[in-house]
Amino acid sequence: MEKMETTNPFMKVDFAKKNVEVEIMFNEIKLYTDLYLDEICKGKATPYICALKDTKDGRDKIHQFVINCLSNYTDFSISDALMEMERGLNPNMIND
Repeated sequence: MEKMETTNPFMKVDFAKKNVEVEIMFNEIKLYTDLYLDEICKGKATPYICALKDTKDGRDKIHQFVINCLSNYTDFSISDALMEMERGLNPNMIND
């Protein structure tokens, strides 16, 4: 008796291609985050994330925070994520 193929050939996923697409999306988020940071750091509204962005490690933390927010909260924008991070870092903005 012949073994029947149980997978649907139309449902095959090219994971290498998907990984590249995800990497492109993450890079675009990082690029737009950097553009937002450049713009909002011209003022004095976000001193904590503006100080954080000046180091490689700090910028990486900001990027990761924004990616996590956009992944977990579908109604968040990059600016919402940045303000949420500032609220968490800035003792003057912490709500009880």
